[in-house]
Amino acid sequence: MIFARRAQIRLTIAIPTYNRPKSLASTISLLIPQLTPECQLLVVDNASDPPVIDGIGPALAELDVCRARIIRNNTNVGANANILRCMELCDSEWLWILSDDDRIWEDAIRTIFETIADHPTCTCLNFAQISEPRSESSIACGRAELLSVIGRDFYTLLFISTSVYRVAAILPSITYGYMQIPSCAPHLAVLLMAVDKTGTVFFSPKITVEYIPARKGTGWSQFWVDRGLPLLLDLPLNSQDRVFLRRALRARNRFKDVFAAYVDVLCYGLRARDLAICAQLYKMFALRRATLSQSPLEWLIIRCLQTTLLAPGVALQGVRVAYRVAARRTLEDRAARVGLSLDEPV
Repeated sequence: MIFARRAQIRLTIAIPTYNRPKSLASTISLLIPQLTPECQLLVVDNASDPPVIDGIGPALAELDVCRARIIRNNTNVGANANILRCMELCDSEWLWILSDDDRIWEDAIRTIFETIADHPTCTCLNFAQISEPRSESSIACGRAELLSVIGRDFYTLLFISTSVYRVAAILPSITYGYMQIPSCAPHLAVLLMAVDKTGTVFFSPKITVEYIPARKGTGWSQFWVDRGLPLLLDLPLNSQDRVFLRRALRARNRFKDVFAAYVDVLCYGLRARDLAICAQLYKMFALRRATLSQSPLEWLIIRCLQTTLLAPGVALQGVRVAYRVAARRTLEDRAARVGLSLDEPV
C-alpha cells in the first residue's frame, strides 16, 4: 500500500534549512494547504540545534509518512552542499528546492503542475520574480543557447526557489555541483552541465515565490559571493560557452561591490579576531574579480585597497569611522547582519 501511494508522487518540495525554526514553520504552514497527493515534502536539516523535528513536528502531524520526510545531516555540511543534498535525496520525477524563508504564493504548486503538464520534457522550469519580471515566456535549448541568454535571467537562476528540475535530467551532473560548492552556485553548475546539447530550460513569466531579504545574521557576504561566482568558469565548457558565461558574470558586476567586499573582509577579520587574514581574503577576491573585470580604474582601486590591508588595524579604524558616517551604523552591525562565516548559516 505504501509503495502504491509513493508511486503517485511526481513533485518533491525540498527545503534545505539550518537554525531557522520560525521561518521554516511559517513556510510549511503555507505549503500544507497547497499539497496534493502528487506532492512530497522533504526537509533537509543541516544539523540544526535544536533539530527541526522539534519545531515542525506538529505542523507535519496531519501528513502521512509517504508525503513528508525529514532528513537530518550528521553535521553541518554548509549551505551549498545542503542544496545538493536535496537533489541527491529526491526520489520523484520533479524537484522544487525552496528556501525556508521566502514567501510562497497561494497558487504556487498549481502553477508548477500546470507548467510541468505543458513542458514535460524540459530539464528545468524557471519562474520569474517580482524584482525580475518577464513579459513573455521563452525556451532555451542546449547549453550554448542557455548561456547566450543567461545574463538576462541570471538572478532568477541563481535564486534557488524559482527553479523546478526534472530529476532524471540533472542527477547525472550532480558531481559538477559538488565540485563547484565554493562558487555559491552549485545548482547553477549542475544545470549548465545537465542541459548539454539538447536539454531545455523554460522561462515562465509566472511567479511562484517572492524573495524575502535575509534577517540579521543570516545573509550572504558580498565577499564570498563575488569570490565564488567566477569559479563557474572552471566548468569544462568550450571556448564559446565560456565567453558567454563570462559575459553573464561580468554583467552582474557592480563597481560598489569592490568596496562592499573590502568591508566584508574587515568584518570577517573582526569576527575571527584575526585581522592578519584580511589581506589574504581580499587578495582571493581580487584574483577572481580580475577574471571578469575589464576596467583599469577598478583594478587600480582594488590594488590600492589591498595595499591598505598591509596595516589592517589602521584600515579597520578608518572603515569604522567611514561606515558610521556613511551608513549610520557600526561595523559590528554590518558583520552581524551578513553573518560572516566560512560555513554560511542557511
